[in-house]
Amino acid sequence: MTVRNIGQVCAFTLVNPDLQYFFSAALVTEAGAHGSARAALVSGGRQVTLTYRPEPGYAGSDRFDVTIEPNAIGMAVKVNVQNP
Repeated sequence: MTVRNIGQVCAFTLVNPDLQYFFSAALVTEAGAHGSARAALVSGGRQVTLTYRPEPGYAGSDRFDVTIEPNAIGMAVKVNVQNP
């Protein structure tokens, strides 16, 4: 994802309309080196929302890792932070 570093949070939601089960947890398992990331369950565990806020003044690449339970579904989220 690409974000502009204007001091705000970038958020997106993972949605799978064919999902047959509920998520039990969403965890940031490796934090970004140049920003903060959070993962949260929404819609009663049917969706996961991820947010990322870059450090003030930072521009460049970053990434964070997320694990979704059950079944330890892991993913790396790559972020390109641009100057405002």
